[in-house]
Amino acid sequence: MKRKAKNQQSRQKIIDSALQEFSEKYYAEASLNSICSMGNISKGIIYHYFNDKDDLYLTCVRECFDSLTAYLSENFIVDNTNVKVCLQKYFTVRNVFFNENPIYLKLFFNTVINPPEHLIKAIKEIRAEFDGLNISILTKLLESVKLNSGIAISEAVEHFRMYQDYFNLRYQLEHKNNLSLEEHEEHCHRWLNIFLYGIINQEEETIYE
Repeated sequence: MKRKAKNQQSRQKIIDSALQEFSEKYYAEASLNSICSMGNISKGIIYHYFNDKDDLYLTCVRECFDSLTAYLSENFIVDNTNVKVCLQKYFTVRNVFFNENPIYLKLFFNTVINPPEHLIKAIKEIRAEFDGLNISILTKLLESVKLNSGIAISEAVEHFRMYQDYFNLRYQLEHKNNLSLEEHEEHCHRWLNIFLYGIINQEEETIYE
């Protein structure tokens, strides 16, 4: 085996063990010692390929988000169906990805809901393509419908981003000791419907003068 291929194989072995560790534990609970034991890897080999635990964790986060973004790009398109139906398809595709790749499940969830504070900036850069894809999908959805007077698509997208951050923070605070990806996805889907359609049934609304 050529040296380059061997190096790639050794590096991937470390990443696979780290993904397993980070899929089972929060960042603060995970350790390089556990990763070494799990993969029968020496700590010296880890430091040969990665600077430290942060570097290895961010590499795993990048693999997770890159894989999810590629999967969504290949398996989901915004079509001309009802917006609610389109959103349901989007979340279905996301769920299929995690069912097929359970190793990424908790890592993705913890990164979105409860990222290590000192790595927030780096994580934001890593997930920029994923966030950009979501914004692109939302923009296409909004372009396919008629918005209320005075609301621009760019304004709606910006509000979406602010509400998204608020939603994730609120969910973290309210479910700190019992975080569930399935429950979060369900709440996120419901929240998106409220964001898009509001809470007032305009057909039955009565205006009092």
